[in-house]
Amino acid sequence: EEFVRFTMVIRFNSVELHPPSEDGSGPGADYGHGLFETACRMNHSCKPNCVWITSQDGRAKEVRAIKTIEEGEELTIDYVGEILEPIPQRRRELLLTKG
Repeated sequence: EEFVRFTMVIRFNSVELHPPSEDGSGPGADYGHGLFETACRMNHSCKPNCVWITSQDGRAKEVRAIKTIEEGEELTIDYVGEILEPIPQRRRELLLTKG
């Protein structure tokens, strides 16, 4: 039972660690997945007010605002990471990856 619980935590709360390449031309190294106490608790929105970026060394997720956030407003991110893709496509991806 403990193993199943651990596996579910990893499955639904871990995040990919792909920093941008040094020159900004695309994705950089693949550091696998990580669990971060704050970043992994952020909720998804199809219209997020933040993005998260993997640090160059793959050890942290940096959360950055992408629009004005009012005091008390929830900070949200797009789990799929493709904010410019059509919402129906992103919903399909969420269903496949997050259940």
